[in-house]
Amino acid sequence: EDAAAASLAAAHESGDQSEVRGALEELVQVRRMRGDDVGVMRALHELTTLGEQLGDDVFVLDAAVQELESAGLAGVDKRIGEAAIRTFSRLPDESVAQVPELARRVAAQVGADNPAVVQRVLRLVGIGSPTQQAAAGLGRVLEDWGNRDPRVQAFVPAGQPDVNELASATQYLLSNRDLDARTADDLSKWLRAFVTPTNL
Repeated sequence: EDAAAASLAAAHESGDQSEVRGALEELVQVRRMRGDDVGVMRALHELTTLGEQLGDDVFVLDAAVQELESAGLAGVDKRIGEAAIRTFSRLPDESVAQVPELARRVAAQVGADNPAVVQRVLRLVGIGSPTQQAAAGLGRVLEDWGNRDPRVQAFVPAGQPDVNELASATQYLLSNRDLDARTADDLSKWLRAFVTPTNL
């Protein structure tokens, strides 16, 4: 950690923002390995601030999502989620489509409080490549939604649908139906289990 901190100090001295970014990312990893949850959150907050200085919304969003994903370790300030939603809302659809994994991680973290985020993410980038077990979980989410909304029921695949059927049904429904709060929460939880990095 001393070496990572020294690298960060040298990067600040050089004024090279790309070196600062690399040093901060290294410091995050070192602190994760040490189990320093509070230190991880501090370094991630610095990364968010750096992204704001650079005017790079994708960078800001990535750092904010990492903060949210790490928050279970050290507690989270609600403002981080609100900032992530604001930053995500500023991104044009084309930019969201270029970072599908990050977009799904955003929906996993803030979608329970903001159904529009879940809807936009899954409409633009789909569900990704879930395992068969994860896909079965999505099938249950769609089935529950259909049980609450007869207009949805007709489009929920019956039996034991494969991943492609579930992906098509999900994108169709999210392009043509508004999400209720319960389904947004269910989809957010499903995504969280599926897309959150395991090295946190």
